[in-house]
Amino acid sequence: MNTSTTKDNPSKLWDRKDTILIVVSTLLFVLASLFYPRLPDQVISKFDLNGNPTRTMDKWAFWLLYGGLAILLPIVIKMTRNLDPRKSNYLLFESTFQLSRWAVVLFIHFIFGFGIAYNLGYPVSMNMALSLGLGILWIIIGNRMGRIRFTYFMGIRTPWTLASEEVWRKTHRFGGKCWFVGGLLMIVASLFPASYFLVTFIPVLLLSTIIPTIYSYMLYRKGFKS
Repeated sequence: MNTSTTKDNPSKLWDRKDTILIVVSTLLFVLASLFYPRLPDQVISKFDLNGNPTRTMDKWAFWLLYGGLAILLPIVIKMTRNLDPRKSNYLLFESTFQLSRWAVVLFIHFIFGFGIAYNLGYPVSMNMALSLGLGILWIIIGNRMGRIRFTYFMGIRTPWTLASEEVWRKTHRFGGKCWFVGGLLMIVASLFPASYFLVTFIPVLLLSTIIPTIYSYMLYRKGFKS
């Protein structure tokens, strides 16, 4: 009997990898909670595209949002996988699924960590943090996007990728390159003043969404149909 298969079966509703992710995320949240008493009752929670604070919220609500995203989001992602009619396809890119989930969770901790530092009075730039964090996240996902197989909850889901597995495959290979380049641009932008975030983020957003969508439509029209 293969004991590793029985102990860690990714097709199960819940397995060891899920537990490890939740435990690590919870520990990071507990570690951050050491700074909770030092935060003001009202914390800055939103910034404009130039990096200026625009909104505050109660400290307890900020902490509830942080914990909810860091701990509950990876659980929700796993649940959507189990609900996917094509959930068997996840086994074909299991490492990519796990890496993406870790990347999203660590991104959340990264951004909230900078938010905590800002509210404690440290001279940090939230635009720099967001640009750097998104850039790394984009590169990680873009580098693995070509491995994502046909599913309903993950990947570039357009009417044309969902209508043809060949369009899906080609679009994700192309889209992965777009995301990778976009990630590099955001990392470079993080080295410049906060105003560069707006100049970079909108083109990267278009590069990551609109261009792959148009590409999938063009492929479908060329005859790459099921």
